[in-house]
Amino acid sequence: MQEAKNELAQEYSRLEEETLKENLAEADISFQENNTARAWKVVNKVTNRKARASGKLKGKSPEECTKQWFTHFEKLLGSQEDSDTHTDIEPVLQNLSINSHQLPSLSRKLRKPKSNFVKERRQARTA
Repeated sequence: MQEAKNELAQEYSRLEEETLKENLAEADISFQENNTARAWKVVNKVTNRKARASGKLKGKSPEECTKQWFTHFEKLLGSQEDSDTHTDIEPVLQNLSINSHQLPSLSRKLRKPKSNFVKERRQARTA
C-alpha cells in the first residue's frame, strides 16, 4: 500500500512539473510576442493569484450602484461647500508654433517614418 502511495506521489510530482514547464513556456512565448495580457494570465494561474474585486460594487440594482459611486466620489473629491476658492489652471502648450494649415503637410511627412516603424515591428515579431 505504501509503495502505491509513493508511486502516486511521484507521478503527481512529475505531472505537476510538466504542467509548470508548459505554462512557463507559454508565458515566455507570450512575452516575446508582446502579448502581456495572456502572459500575465498564465503567471497568475501558476501562482494562484486571484483578481481583486476592487472596482466591483455590491449594489443590487443599477440605481444602487450609481448611488454608491456618487457617494465614493463625493468623499474622494469633496463637496462644493468644501472648496471656497477656485484656482485657475494655466494652459500648458499655449504658445505652439504650429498653424492649422501646416497639419496636412506634417501628416504627410510622418507617413514614411510611421510606415517604417510598423514594418520593423512586424519583422521583430516574426523573428
